[in-house]
Amino acid sequence: MKTKMKGKKGITLIALVITIIVLLILAGVTIATLTGDNGLLQKATDAKQANEEATALEKIKVEVAGSYGLDGKIDKTQLINNLGKIQGLTYNNSAIDENTNISSLPATVKLNGYAFTISENGDVHKIFEWVEIGDGKYKNQETKQTINVGDRIIYEQIIPTVALTANSQIIKDLKTYSGNTDLNKNTEDIIKQNKSMQWEVFDIKDGQI
Repeated sequence: MKTKMKGKKGITLIALVITIIVLLILAGVTIATLTGDNGLLQKATDAKQANEEATALEKIKVEVAGSYGLDGKIDKTQLINNLGKIQGLTYNNSAIDENTNISSLPATVKLNGYAFTISENGDVHKIFEWVEIGDGKYKNQETKQTINVGDRIIYEQIIPTVALTANSQIIKDLKTYSGNTDLNKNTEDIIKQNKSMQWEVFDIKDGQI
């Protein structure tokens, strides 16, 4: 006895295969959107780190701003007292207390894993640290670049533009070690002058070249 099925529809093997392919494509696009250097997860991580860095920088700036003496210069004793109010901040890898001595500026402090330099005139700038990754190589966590001791470099290749401010230690180094003692020369001219000048890396200590 033969029976005919009427009014009922089934899914074909081809339709099933096409559906699976479409789902795989959508899954691939979703994964690519979430992961990778430009993925949403990485962007969220970068945004979180940027916020933490900005918060740390602002805390230090506030305390430094309250550390000027009547002569208009940074009072180091007051600076130590003020910096000691910031929980988690360290100087020379130790928490700041009554025994801390900052005898001269610039001085480097760390907060939330970020390093900052406090200049003699009270400017605060983030330091771009180099971390040893083995085989004599160092990697900059900001720029993702790597260098070896002995490499010949120019500042523009390894230092983000944001660090090249008029009062930064980098610009002062360029003025001093390039033989240019004209402190009135503006930052743009200093950078332009040193674009083709090569510098040899002698040593990397405490994350600094």
